[in-house]
Amino acid sequence: MLDKLEFDNLFEKGFLHYFSNLRDTSTRHLIFLFLVSHICVVTNASSNFDLNYIQLFKTLDSVRIKLQSSVAEVLKTVPGLPKDWLTLGRLCSPRVLFYFEQRPPVLDDNLKSLQHLMEDQIYRLLRKCRVITNVCTNSLFAIPSNQEFVFFKPKQQDRFTFLLDLLNDTFEIGNSENSNDFREFLNQHIVLAQTEGFSDNVGRHIGPSIFVGFQLLRSILDVEGQFSEARCLKVLPLALAAYQENLPSHYSSQYHENKKTQAKALLSSHGRGPAVQKFLGRLDVECDRFWRNGRRMCEFPSIIGNPCIQPVHRVLGEENGENKLSVLPHMSGVRYVSACSCGRRQANREDPYDVKYANYDFYRLIEEECCGRLRHITFPIFKPSSEHFEY
Repeated sequence: MLDKLEFDNLFEKGFLHYFSNLRDTSTRHLIFLFLVSHICVVTNASSNFDLNYIQLFKTLDSVRIKLQSSVAEVLKTVPGLPKDWLTLGRLCSPRVLFYFEQRPPVLDDNLKSLQHLMEDQIYRLLRKCRVITNVCTNSLFAIPSNQEFVFFKPKQQDRFTFLLDLLNDTFEIGNSENSNDFREFLNQHIVLAQTEGFSDNVGRHIGPSIFVGFQLLRSILDVEGQFSEARCLKVLPLALAAYQENLPSHYSSQYHENKKTQAKALLSSHGRGPAVQKFLGRLDVECDRFWRNGRRMCEFPSIIGNPCIQPVHRVLGEENGENKLSVLPHMSGVRYVSACSCGRRQANREDPYDVKYANYDFYRLIEEECCGRLRHITFPIFKPSSEHFEY
């Protein structure tokens, strides 16, 4: 909105005066964008390439070349910047991708072929106009030689809906299938920028591209983050030592979680900055790995519900994928005083882990010294006729 003074000036000086100022301001913004970006997305309102971009790209490149030495002088006043950044005056020759807001009137099966055809036409046009060259360092921008750089919107949309979807896609709002397509298209370039960097030079005798990556930028600009990383990295071994202090040979999951809580409390109290949450996750993984590497307790419940206190193991006759485990009986360490069948004698017995031991084996053993000579009444029991019968 224009205020009264601006409106009067517009009425007095005319539209061309304001349009000239607006064009100058937008050009400055675009120059800055091509100096600090790794990836730029150029949008086209229709399904055809807008040829007005050619003159705009030439103008921006001409201004960039004239300002390169001045930008380099300003950057030299900042300590710690890499030599390539100072020489080039920018992070890299940014990779440009072309987004078409309207899809051409073709079948879905032919859309990919048309996309590749458009890429060939744009490449030839930009090369012919010398907007791009073999050496991307000398050009305003570069386009990839072995990755897709043209994307057609899969369905027709008005401009407001298109911009809203693009905004939602940026912040991962909603689950639009079309947005996911564009995210996948863009993400392949982002992942490459975050790992190897771009190398878009072409030709046999061309040297490597200049690319100042994200990790270097972060180390230069994010001083607080680097301090936080260094501080937490120093505290992490102390937290791990606190977890491992006075540990038994094997222990339960509850004891494991309690020790982890103590270790995390130490890391949280001595760590600083945004890296604390990241290192809490690392601490959690390290403690879990230590516990699972031969320190776990079996914890299999008995009939009464008491956990087995043996190291994690296999039981004789039990098929288990972890064949390296020792074969041991379950044992909770709990003992009960029980009487024999006639009630005259008592004896300690282990916490039972199966019904047969609880209701038969114990009484059969103790009655040998007491009530084995008494008269027994045999009740009929079920006897399966097949060896493969399942209870």
